[in-house]
Amino acid sequence: MATESVNAVEKNNGFNSGETEMTKFYDEITAIQDLIQTYSKNVKTISDLQSRSLTSADEEVLRRTASELDAISAQTQNASSEIKRRIQALEAARGKVSSRDYEAWVQQTNVVKSRFVAAIQEYQQTEQQYRQKSRQRMERQIRIVKPDATQEEIEAMVTNDGDAQVFSQALSSSQLLGESRAAYREVQQRHDEVKKIEKTMTELAQLFSDMSVVVAQQDDTLDAIEKNAAKVETDIEYGANDVEDAVSIARRVRRKRWIIFWIVVAILVVLAIILAATLSQLLPKNN
Repeated sequence: MATESVNAVEKNNGFNSGETEMTKFYDEITAIQDLIQTYSKNVKTISDLQSRSLTSADEEVLRRTASELDAISAQTQNASSEIKRRIQALEAARGKVSSRDYEAWVQQTNVVKSRFVAAIQEYQQTEQQYRQKSRQRMERQIRIVKPDATQEEIEAMVTNDGDAQVFSQALSSSQLLGESRAAYREVQQRHDEVKKIEKTMTELAQLFSDMSVVVAQQDDTLDAIEKNAAKVETDIEYGANDVEDAVSIARRVRRKRWIIFWIVVAILVVLAIILAATLSQLLPKNN
């Protein structure tokens, strides 16, 4: 089943049947970068909508903003799944890459992974800030209903979908009736938002963990490539030095051979001169 899933991912992204041309690869890298850019723009839109929600007390505005947040959050979740799937497709196709293109493939894949991880972190920070500010807003609304509420009571109301008993007591007061009802409804709405935020943060934490592991593994691969390249370079340098030494030795040997040759020639010439002189002296006497 796992093999079928990988094959399906490869097929959907055009990296099957040996199709691993670098032009196709770079096209896919560009497409993934565009998706990451869209993802980041969505995060910015989410942040703007969250700011609108935090600064408004109008129930209709809150409902409309919550609906928009749900829609853009769903789009962003789909985008993250698509980006992750396409990066996994690149990983699955990596084994088919030629040794000449392997390092470029690994490096470019690692670039989009790192950018995606950075975008995920930005989304995490956005959600964390919104969660914190939403809880602070809920606390202020609770104090409108019950000014003397302890921190433990506030925490219980924030955590447990609003404490209906506390609000029912406040609603019985004619002085705070309208304000308390509005505060109660806002606390309920914001509590729902906080639950969605926490769900999103859990999903982002898992996604961040998955992609960080992949990036770490890719870094190990790049380190291995760099070490191998350094080793090859060192071996080449050693080889070049050995060749230079061998050439130098060969030249010295050749030079010594020529020296010995000319010494022998000189000796032969001297012997020939001596022999000729001796013979020239002996021949007249014999005559």
